[in-house]
Amino acid sequence: MIYSWNKVNRLYSFTKLKALIILWGFFIAVAPCPILAEPPLIYSDTVFDFKFSDKEYRLYGLSAPIDYQDQIKPHIAFSSQDGFQEIGENRYGVMSVMPDNLEIYETLLSQGLSVLNQDGLSDKGLSSLISIERTAKQNKTGLWKKSTPSKTAKDVCIDCFAIVSGTIVKIHSAKTMTYLNFGDDWKTDFTIMMPNELWEEHYKNKVSLNDKIEVRGFVQSYYGPMIKIEKPNQIIIL
Repeated sequence: MIYSWNKVNRLYSFTKLKALIILWGFFIAVAPCPILAEPPLIYSDTVFDFKFSDKEYRLYGLSAPIDYQDQIKPHIAFSSQDGFQEIGENRYGVMSVMPDNLEIYETLLSQGLSVLNQDGLSDKGLSSLISIERTAKQNKTGLWKKSTPSKTAKDVCIDCFAIVSGTIVKIHSAKTMTYLNFGDDWKTDFTIMMPNELWEEHYKNKVSLNDKIEVRGFVQSYYGPMIKIEKPNQIIIL
């Protein structure tokens, strides 16, 4: 059979293209899979709900990943002889309580099954537990082992509780609020916002430019991610 040069060239080009496709597929098959970033921990305080005397209660001042619920529940048990202080009731009728005996808190924090949230950090009755949580973090125990809950400002979760660490680049006080920024662009960077009274009374003499800090709270979207400070001790200097 006689081929024209055009047919020969087309056949050669097709054969070459087919070989390249096969070779490309081979490299994809043998190439190592990329290591995907571990998803951020999604925190909740509902994992600390329990029933006592036919009423709904919740342990005060703690947050934990939702998928830790099965590990946490066995530690939350009260008898009629146990005492606890009622903190307040939410709109769903669930009463937040703090037990007189903090052994449950010590266990949950030391095993890395929970963290102190913004309420827990600011409560004088729980201040002694900060060192227990810090030890668990240093030892990479429990939730600290797989993925540190302390996220940088770049990968925070909007509309959820988070522990965010960063360096203060700007401090600005307006009419009613003071703003701490982790970047140069306040319209997009992570921001900490608090009433001027809280800044003057609790933070002005503790926090300075270029300080490396950690803040805990509910992340909102306000010209970028933002946590509003409402209590003392929500900010920890690292």
